[in-house]
Amino acid sequence: MGVSAPAFLFLLFFITILAACILTIKYLYYIPPAIICISILIYSLRNILLGICIIIFFYVLILVQTLEITPVEVIFFIYLVILILSWFFQRIMVRKVHIIKEKSDYFLITFIAIAFLSFFPALISRLNMIHWFRELIPFITFFLYFMVKTEVKNKRDIVFILLSLFSVSLYFSVSNIINFGKLLSNIQYFWEIASSRQVLSEIFFTMSLILGLSFLFSSIPKKIKPFLIIFIMITSVSLALTFSRGYWIASIFGTFVLFILANKEEKLNFLKYLGVFTFISVTFVSFYFGNLTEFVGISLMERFPSLKDIFSDISILNRLSETKGIFQSIKYYFIAGAGLGAKFKYFNIIDYETVNTWYSHNAFLYLLFKLGIPGLIIYLLFYFSIIRYCIFFLRIKSNTIENSIAKGTAALLISMFFLSVSSPQFYQKDSVLIVAVLGGLIVNFRERYKLLKGKNVIDNK
Repeated sequence: MGVSAPAFLFLLFFITILAACILTIKYLYYIPPAIICISILIYSLRNILLGICIIIFFYVLILVQTLEITPVEVIFFIYLVILILSWFFQRIMVRKVHIIKEKSDYFLITFIAIAFLSFFPALISRLNMIHWFRELIPFITFFLYFMVKTEVKNKRDIVFILLSLFSVSLYFSVSNIINFGKLLSNIQYFWEIASSRQVLSEIFFTMSLILGLSFLFSSIPKKIKPFLIIFIMITSVSLALTFSRGYWIASIFGTFVLFILANKEEKLNFLKYLGVFTFISVTFVSFYFGNLTEFVGISLMERFPSLKDIFSDISILNRLSETKGIFQSIKYYFIAGAGLGAKFKYFNIIDYETVNTWYSHNAFLYLLFKLGIPGLIIYLLFYFSIIRYCIFFLRIKSNTIENSIAKGTAALLISMFFLSVSSPQFYQKDSVLIVAVLGGLIVNFRERYKLLKGKNVIDNK
């Protein structure tokens, strides 16, 4: 007779506590939280949806830019691989579930294979394989797409996934606002305000704004709307404090696309809530930053006029120099790619020195350089197939959570596509997570709709 999950967790808890008492008392206070974490992680191998939510929460710890692989990244990767293998064994080996059904599935699994196969050009070129491995990790995260599309069964599961994403966004938003406030209290000169910018996880704020507005436009329960407005306000303020013009423009453009995709009733809701949202945001900023509010506002406004003189902006000129440098390398590797971990040289105008780097702000050129033409084309085919599936749901005259997610995802992906010219949306860890999870949800909706209405209903449209 098999052991039930609760009995197994209790047994694990008891054995670990007993071992801790026998071996040491010095670190005993670490045991309870450790037991809870370990028990949840083990149980999540049976409850894959819980595992997906844990992976999303893990991003609170791994979205820190460091030059070396951190222990947290190693733990994250080990858990991710174990979760993927557990899901693969349960769904494919045991239950014989077919996960490759849609065109987007074929495109993505091919892209992941290309990323793995980049091992060979990297090996031939004698690249640092640790760097190859580290650049591979974000692409392995794309397996979440398949896991989400097979594990989500109902509205409750959808809500759990969304709450996980929004919780991470809220965490970074509050952290950024608090950190900015602390730095602001110590500044002595006006120019230091912009230098106190908080640049971590900007795409989470853009996602929260666009998806949040998509839900706000729709007829969600009135009791939820106040919380949603506060959430959008907090993430929007945090987005503003990044001082990242690219993400500002992407958020504004994505909101505009969302407005275009909305029906008449949703457009009216947008106009109705615009004034309320603006008033609450300004009131919050004025209260939080006190007498420094005016200076913060001036610093934010000064970021926009520089867009007029775009080709005299030193950061833009540096991006152009970077683009020139990666183009020089692409011409040798555009067919099969140089492999993940490959580096290119360019002259850094800001530091006034030639640098050798693996990082490119232009996501299109990154894929072209690392994975060649096949990698770039296959990824874009996957990307646009998700947008196409979203557009299909706009034809369905229904005010559902699926419809709201489809509108928001379409607007977000379209804005991210243009943002990728100057920001690494195709391979940045947080961006890959968002594309994988939201893409998995969209395909899940599509497949469940096929079961309800018949395959030809979708394929013939």
